Amino acid sequence: MNEDLFLNIVLYIGSLLLIGAAALFITSVTSSTDETALIRVLALALGAVVFYGAGLLTYRFVKRLRIASYSFTATGLAFIPLTGIATYILGIWDQGRFIWLITSLIGTAAIIGACTLMRNRVMGYLLISFFISDSLAATRVVELPFVWYFIVLTVVAIVLGLVLHFVPEAAPRGIREGLVDSSRIFVPVTAASIFFFTYEMSSLDMGIAFTVMSVHAILFLCMEGKIDYFVQARIYPLIAVLAFADGLNQIVWTPSIFAITVLVTNIVSVYVFVPRVRTMANAQLPTQHQEATVSKIPWSSSAAQLPREKFEWLPTYDAGFGLILLSCAFVAALAIASPYVESGWAELLPYVQTPHTIFPASWGIGIFYLISCLTYRKALRPMALLSLSALLPCIALLINIANGNTQGDFYLFFGASTIIYILSRSDIKLRFAGSMMSTLGYALGFFLLATTLFPDMQPIEMRLVFALVFALAGLLIFALPSAEIQGIPGLRRTPEGLAYLFLGSLSLLASMFVDITVKTIAQHFWAYFGMFSAALLLLSLLAILLLGRIFGISNRDDMRYTLLVLTRIGLYGLLLIGLVGTLYYRSALATVITGTLDIAGYTLWVAVLPTLITVLYAALGLMLPPRSAIRTEILTVSRLPICWSLLLLSMNNDVKTMVVHFFFVALMAAQTLYSVLLYARTRRIAELYIATGVFTVAACYSAFTGGLLYLEDPLLSVGAPALLIAVWGVGVALKVPYLQPGASLSVSTFCITALWNVSGVPAPSDHAEFFGYSALLAVVILWVLKVLIPRENPVLHPNVRPSIVVQAGSRNIVLPMHGPLPAPTSQFAPRLPLAQGIFGPINYLLMVPALGVLYFATLMGLLSSTHVELNALLWGLSTLCLMSVCRVEQVPTIATTAFCLSISRLMLHYSDAPRIVLVLEIALLIVLAIAAVGVFKNLAAHRPVNEQVSSTLLYCALGLQALLTLVLWRIPTGGPDVILLVLGIGLTLLAGLVLPKAWAYVSAVLVTVDLAISLNGLNPLFLLIISVILIAGVIWRLLARQSGHQDDSGVPSTPVEQTPVSQATALPPAEGYVGQSPSGQAPQSVNSQSIPPAQTPPLGGGYSVPEGDGRSA
Repeated sequence: MNEDLFLNIVLYIGSLLLIGAAALFITSVTSSTDETALIRVLALALGAVVFYGAGLLTYRFVKRLRIASYSFTATGLAFIPLTGIATYILGIWDQGRFIWLITSLIGTAAIIGACTLMRNRVMGYLLISFFISDSLAATRVVELPFVWYFIVLTVVAIVLGLVLHFVPEAAPRGIREGLVDSSRIFVPVTAASIFFFTYEMSSLDMGIAFTVMSVHAILFLCMEGKIDYFVQARIYPLIAVLAFADGLNQIVWTPSIFAITVLVTNIVSVYVFVPRVRTMANAQLPTQHQEATVSKIPWSSSAAQLPREKFEWLPTYDAGFGLILLSCAFVAALAIASPYVESGWAELLPYVQTPHTIFPASWGIGIFYLISCLTYRKALRPMALLSLSALLPCIALLINIANGNTQGDFYLFFGASTIIYILSRSDIKLRFAGSMMSTLGYALGFFLLATTLFPDMQPIEMRLVFALVFALAGLLIFALPSAEIQGIPGLRRTPEGLAYLFLGSLSLLASMFVDITVKTIAQHFWAYFGMFSAALLLLSLLAILLLGRIFGISNRDDMRYTLLVLTRIGLYGLLLIGLVGTLYYRSALATVITGTLDIAGYTLWVAVLPTLITVLYAALGLMLPPRSAIRTEILTVSRLPICWSLLLLSMNNDVKTMVVHFFFVALMAAQTLYSVLLYARTRRIAELYIATGVFTVAACYSAFTGGLLYLEDPLLSVGAPALLIAVWGVGVALKVPYLQPGASLSVSTFCITALWNVSGVPAPSDHAEFFGYSALLAVVILWVLKVLIPRENPVLHPNVRPSIVVQAGSRNIVLPMHGPLPAPTSQFAPRLPLAQGIFGPINYLLMVPALGVLYFATLMGLLSSTHVELNALLWGLSTLCLMSVCRVEQVPTIATTAFCLSISRLMLHYSDAPRIVLVLEIALLIVLAIAAVGVFKNLAAHRPVNEQVSSTLLYCALGLQALLTLVLWRIPTGGPDVILLVLGIGLTLLAGLVLPKAWAYVSAVLVTVDLAISLNGLNPLFLLIISVILIAGVIWRLLARQSGHQDDSGVPSTPVEQTPVSQATALPPAEGYVGQSPSGQAPQSVNSQSIPPAQTPPLGGGYSVPEGDGRSA
């Protein structure tokens, strides 16, 4: 099969080159006065007849060449339109539309004859193009408007589909199979042509066309229930309505009209379309009588597997599609209505009034969305419906807050809360989530309603007050007694407290998105920032108390896990809101003119708030039970806000920025050292993760500030990475893992900054080479260190007894397994000898960040036109550094790539071709060379051609070929790019040998496009010679293969010489002897394989003849 695919690809390329030669044969005549014009047209017509007839005759009489017959026939069919084009271009007949119609009809008749004889479905597919051509040519001849092109195509599709559906015997089988599939492709192609490639059609014409296509899709969906008709029936009505709405020139009404259409189609799809598709698909499943014949032996390999119900996923995808469309309509309505919405009581109205017209309010479309959520209650999971219902009002609120109005968002929150209550009241598992979400929705709805009813109150004041109220209401939960649920005290009030936590967090977040001047914030700084700080601290206290209560629940079920996740989201969200809020107030103060207020004192208090958060977290963490998970988590989080305080202080003019940056790195290094010492003492995995995260963040921050922003400051650029390297040294001494990425980045930063400060500031033209070779020095140092330090094992297998999870009803029970404990994997191993440790993925985490820095600096050399030779050498050396993380078997590949990249860098500088084309061609050539080496090795060793050949290389080559095609299409060169065409042919041949056939077809399509782009500048004789060579090679291979099959299946002409065996050594017939075989061969017994002939000793030569009947032999 692989060889047949390869031969088909070669035939395709040969036919393609023949067609290209024919096209060049036409265009080589520039005038109809040329005496060879008529001869050329007749030659093309003769070629069409010859190839078409040769293909049919070969298929009918020469079975060995049937593979080539399809190519010959297709080539003849392709020559038919070329003959018509030549007739018009060369001036033989100037009536182009009649030439088009006649040529199309001749081609249609020819392909119908081919389908009738060959009965090939692919030939039937080719009917699509000819039927499209017939319809377009006919409408062009009668000079109808352009829209009738597409309407006629759709009507043809409807008529053909109906005829072949109800009267399938009306056409031969080969044509019928093609036409049935063609009728399913006509309309999508037409729709794509109208929607993407037709710009001169009016909205009315487009609406008419898509209305006809909607009728086609709905009609055939009801008849056949195919999935493609379902997709068309969902899309075409929407496009038709949009087209008609666009023709009304009332853009304010378009979202509402579109939303109503989507709602109607959603309801029809749920109750009509989806059941029809699933009914028709499930009708093909085995019946009960067929199920009774299935093997009942469960371990039998031949037991049939009954198919599941088809298209189980369709309701879910249909629901997602409908809800996404309604969401888009809602967002569009928000954007359109935003400039016209008035604040206050006008937001209660169901419409929006403009100076010229009125149109529905956007919240009405949101109600349609919520109604659709109810419609899809059987298609989506209840929790997904709850989340989708709650998501829409939240998105609307955020968008409207950014626009400075609410547009009746309280309607959406009330409606969403009601929908959530309806969906969750009958499900015990969802009652908790539904109760919390509905509480949140009603609270936010009343908050927005209060904002609407009292517009005189400042929005920032109202939201801060609500945040304080929600925080105090949540803290009252811990002061008031509560009932028990399933023996767990306080569980009933915990979701309520969680709801208050989210409400307060959203109020704080909303207070930063208000339309208020910075001068007002500065004048009322103590009131606004004081309420913000108090609400933030109280809500943080509430989150930590809720986290402690949830950790105290002994019943570890799904409800506890859900509460834990939501509380952590609230806690970390509050921390992020606090950090962003301080930056918001600091930016507001920075815009106020200095001298009118005490700006320095205000900014100092803004920087104090993160420190207060650190103190609060640390105090509450110390009050929690020792060695508990929540204590470790809270104390870990408490380390972050104080670092933000340092960043806020760095924004003040009275503090030197570089000193603040250095103290920040020093603080992170101290925290890392503290966690390293704790891990070395307790071996708790949490401290290891803390140390790794903090150290990596500190290394990245040091590299950004000291390595990029402040290179001239030795304290920050050299001292900070040196401090981090010292901390890493302590970690290596104490055998603390996972610090290597940060250490790699710190060593790279240290090498670059130290050389910068020692050697002096280089010239701007030398920056790229300086950074590149400094990074190369860092890579070499790390390469040596990776061999000298102990080997770190990045995978940790602790000494934990294995367990198994058993599902008991709705709960999962973890049961320990018996048996000895597995030995834990050591985190560190002794270092290897130099010859073994220099290659391979050993301590590779120490090399990867430094290699990234090196490659970035190497690429920076492309921007500099000086020291090209040094940059080319750096390309090669940086590629050779990949050997530090690759195995020794990949060294030749790396070395070859390094040499090629060095040469390519020189070519990029000295060549006149477009650089992007040159780079892509070099990369494609390298990839093809590496892949071809493996193929040639397999051919030389008589192994399968795709054995041990990486298909990833050819996939990359396909991507490069496609990118090169796009580049040459957009950036044409001075002449034809023969190199690209040759590389494409080579890639196609390799893909046919190694990759699946689908990718071989993709490569063949790319070659076709490349030939079309470069066709005008190529030589027809060159293309003809290549095509003849390829086709001749295929025909020779087909004939040779057929001859080989005949030789293998025949009987050898010379008899096989048999060695006489004496009677003394002859074995008697064993049990199971079946006599002489029909082919005349020597009779064999069933157990003859137990005594191989090679083990029978020859007579004479010191061997004695055994006595008896010979069985002992």
